Amino acid sequence: MAQAYLSRIHCRHVALVWGNHDHKSIGVIFTEAIQQGMIKISDRHIWLNHYPMRSWNKRNHGSWHLYGHVHNRLTEEDEATPWRLTMDVGVDACDYRPLGFDAIQDHMQSEISHFEAPRPGRQ
Repeated sequence: MAQAYLSRIHCRHVALVWGNHDHKSIGVIFTEAIQQGMIKISDRHIWLNHYPMRSWNKRNHGSWHLYGHVHNRLTEEDEATPWRLTMDVGVDACDYRPLGFDAIQDHMQSEISHFEAPRPGRQ
């Protein structure tokens, strides 16, 4: 099944972020398979982890955190705290379609303005 989905993605580099239900045998079909890690696209640091996190590398410097696992159950929390710069990109949160960087960036634009706004307790 993973191969069928992967064949529909037209990119040179497709990485897998391991999830709790992924079978280890599928890792070889991806360019890279990681537990978690930072990628950089267009000068934007993005922390990837299957699980939602509330703290991650470069969080206080504006890095985004993309996650899955929770099956769209944290959308309201993410919307209530947009300054966290988090987004559920699990397939069931994204209409079972992969999201490209442009779609994620469009979503994060309003989050960025909240991150940059002064907040009590933030220096």
